Amino acid sequence: MLLQLARPTNSLRNRTSVVVLFAIALLGSMLAAPQTPAYADDVGTVDFSYAGATAPTGQKPQSKLWYAQSTWWAVMYSSSATDFHIYRYSWANDNWTDTGVLVDERANSFVDVLYDGTKVYIVTGGQSTSSTVSPRILRYSYASSTNSWTRDSGFPVTINNGGAEAYVLAKDSVGTLWVTFTQGSKVYVTHSSGSDTNWVPKYQLPTPNNESSVSADDMSTVVSYDNNRIGVLWGNQNTQKMYFASHADGANDQQWNLDTVYDVPEGADDHMNIKSVASDPAGRIFAVFKTSMNH
Repeated sequence: MLLQLARPTNSLRNRTSVVVLFAIALLGSMLAAPQTPAYADDVGTVDFSYAGATAPTGQKPQSKLWYAQSTWWAVMYSSSATDFHIYRYSWANDNWTDTGVLVDERANSFVDVLYDGTKVYIVTGGQSTSSTVSPRILRYSYASSTNSWTRDSGFPVTINNGGAEAYVLAKDSVGTLWVTFTQGSKVYVTHSSGSDTNWVPKYQLPTPNNESSVSADDMSTVVSYDNNRIGVLWGNQNTQKMYFASHADGANDQQWNLDTVYDVPEGADDHMNIKSVASDPAGRIFAVFKTSMNH
C-alpha cells in the first residue's frame, strides 16, 4: 500500500491534519491482475554473504545507505570482524569495501542511518529487553585524508534502557534529532535537547484515546517534513488502523496532532517506510506499508 500524505490548505493549517490524497498499489489478488511471469536473476549484483548475525538489514522502517562525496556508503555487518562497519561502494569495481570504521560491536543490533548533508547520524540497538542492546546514537564526520568517516568525540550516547524491534531517526528544521520505537506495546519518542549528546527521557506518544498502545508486533517510523514538522507513522494491529501524529518543530513535547490515515479491516501491519519530498512546497509525505490482508 502506498499513501501520499499532505498538509492541509492554508485555511486549515493550524489544525495540522494529514490528508490522504490517494491510495494506490493494492497488492496481490485484490487487483485481480494477470500474473507477472518470472524473470531471470539479471538485475543487480550479488555481493558478499554474511554469517554471525540475523537479518542485519531486515528492519523495514530503517535505512542503511547514504550518498556523499560522490559515493554511496552503507552500514553493513562484517562476518570476519563480527560487528558493524561503514562500507564504501566502488562504481568501477561494482563492490563494497569495508573501511574498518566501527559502528557497533553488537552482532544482534539493527541500524538506521541519517545523513544531513554534513554529518552522518546513526541509531543502533537490539531487540531484547537486556540493557546490553540498549540503543545508541553515533555521529560521524567525513575525513578527506582517508576518504572515510571518523566518529565524533562524545559518541556513542545511550538514549534508552533495553531494546526494541526497530529504532528510527530523523532531524527537524531546528536541528533536533528524533528517535521513535515501540516498547512494551507502546509507541515512544525521544529527542536531543540542546546538543546531539543530550537527550530527554523517552515518553509515550501523547495521542487521544490511547491510540499509541499497540500490539507487541507493531513498529513506528519518523520523518521530518514541510520544513517545520516532525511526523510519526505507526500501525496498530489491535485497532487494525494506521496512524500519523504530527508535531511542530520547537513546540512543547505534549503538543501532537493525530490522524487516522488508513482505516479498513486488517489494514495495519508492521511493514512500513516513510519519506518526505525535500523542499516540496506542498509538504508531501510518501508512506509505503503492508496490510495484514491475506486474501
